[in-house]
Amino acid sequence: MKYFKILRPWQWLKNTLIFIPYILGKERYGADILEVINVFLIFSLFVSSTYIFNDIKDKGLDKLHPYKKNRPIASGKLEVKSATIFGLLIFISTLFSSYLVNQITLFYFLIYAFLTLLYTYKAKYIFLLDTLFVSLMFTIRVLIGESVSKIDSTIYLLFFIFFISSILSTSKKISILNTKSISNGNVYYHLLEKQNQNLRFSTLYTIFSIFSIGTLVLWLLHLRENISILRQSFLLLSIFGFIVFLIYIFKLSNLGFLEDFSLGIFKNKILLFLSSVIVICFCIGYF
Repeated sequence: MKYFKILRPWQWLKNTLIFIPYILGKERYGADILEVINVFLIFSLFVSSTYIFNDIKDKGLDKLHPYKKNRPIASGKLEVKSATIFGLLIFISTLFSSYLVNQITLFYFLIYAFLTLLYTYKAKYIFLLDTLFVSLMFTIRVLIGESVSKIDSTIYLLFFIFFISSILSTSKKISILNTKSISNGNVYYHLLEKQNQNLRFSTLYTIFSIFSIGTLVLWLLHLRENISILRQSFLLLSIFGFIVFLIYIFKLSNLGFLEDFSLGIFKNKILLFLSSVIVICFCIGYF
């Protein structure tokens, strides 16, 4: 169970971005969905291996966190040596598997690994650069989906993914700062406090929200010529739902409830409902 828990399978929700190019390229549906699913599973395990190395590196910090202290490594249930071997086995095997898919997919896997390494040891502690890295890692998921499905995404979609990722990264920081039970000895918590004094995360959240809404509107306007008035109405509803979604995320973050969005979306019924409404409205409008 401890080996399964250290993989953080609930985080695999983020990797569903791999399916976006295939889903939006509706004229290309076919048996190749199996290859997309295969890459999704490979990449999910690949990312999980990076979580293991991150947990090893942040073992000391996690012990001072009210929830992370229960992770297998931080709690001492899994030895660092065993976790390292487990992580390396997954990392090497999934990297080799990506090579068997195609060289472009391997390239994106390597770029993701490089960004993760820099983020874990350096960028995570640098203001704004950390958000940039997280957003790039989310965007790479879409590019991996492109490399497998052979379907290119529009620049509007890629920017939208980038900015919505920036929002989630910022909301995580806001949530951490509002988690009162975090130990005073947590260095990362105090770093965020200092960064928040220079430029409030709430301001960044607003800026990223404006850009994400703007790119979403531009993307949907790009589609407008090919769809009926009725379908356009559903796309407009998805924009309205997205705005409400952003407001609610901000509210949850200020209550300290959204440090882990992947877990939070399953725990909070309203957040799950809003997400479902946005997806349904978009699908009706797009398809």
